[in-house]
This record gives sequence, structure tokens and C-alpha cells, in this order.
Amino acid sequence: MISDDDKKYILTRAYVPEHSVDLITRVSGGEPFLINDYFCCRRDDWLIVVGYPLKGEFSPGGFENIFERIKSQFRPKHLSLMAPELPVSITPACQERQSDYFYTLDMEKFTLRGALKRVVNKALKNFTVERSTAIGKPHDELAQEFLNGICRHSLNLDSQTNAPKLLKRQGTAAYP
Repeated sequence: MISDDDKKYILTRAYVPEHSVDLITRVSGGEPFLINDYFCCRRDDWLIVVGYPLKGEFSPGGFENIFERIKSQFRPKHLSLMAPELPVSITPACQERQSDYFYTLDMEKFTLRGALKRVVNKALKNFTVERSTAIGKPHDELAQEFLNGICRHSLNLDSQTNAPKLLKRQGTAAYP
């Protein structure tokens, strides 16, 4: 379990959406932990590890040591891992899952009535739908907006958060 101070520490250094303590604990139903600047969450025999360090740069060797410590501490049967890169010794035991898809809706075929129809018609002027596994500039902007909202809402901070580091530090592997 983490303290309120640990939660504030995580949120002030967050640069990927998975650093949102409330989001991950609500989605997983698990208990949050902070181990050597890595956020993780455990529920029963399932462990989620966010392999993006809260302080310093990511190092595959350094992460491998922390990862082994986390595994031995919790001994999970199931493990979900999000990291910029997997250490070589971990790779053979992992399965990559391409489960994130981004959808847009074809609103022209959707029937609406009344005031809602006017609102939707106005939105349609700037609305497109596509299915993709690629992360582009709009996704980066949405992630930055999301993190700015988390940090300001959770900690009542002004716009000086670590969210701008998201684009700099995520590389191409922030989202599987």
C-alpha cells in the first residue's frame, strides 16, 4: 500500500497515463505500491508493473534488477508489464498483446432526434473515424491533456507538471 505522500510523489512525476494511481487501481481493483521509483499494482495473484521510472532515465539493466526484486517480493502467477523496452532476460517469458485500438464512429449512419441532433451535427464537422494501432500526434496531445488534468485535479497544481516530458520520454513504445 502507498501513503498519500507516495501518491503525490507518483502524480507529480507522472509522464504516462499508467502513472495515474486512481486509474490503475480502479481498473484493476488492486492495491498500489511504489518500489524504487516504479509504480505497480497488485490484486490477488496478478501484478501490474509500470516500467517507466518516476525519476531518472529508463535503463534495461536497472529495470531488470528492480523487476526481479518486484517479482520475488510479490510472487505473482500473472503479470502485466508496460515498459519502454524489455530486458533481454525477460523477453522469452513475455507475450506481446496488441490490444489497444482506437475507434472513431460513423455518425452519419446514426439517427438522432431533437437538440442532441444539433449538437452532434455540429461535432460531425470535425469528427473522423479510423481504426489504428499507431500512436500519432493527436494521441500524444490527448495523453498530455489527460496527465495535465490528473496532476492539477489530484494535487491542485498549476500548469507546471511533468506532463510535457511525456513526448520527450515515451519514445515509440509508450503504448503496446
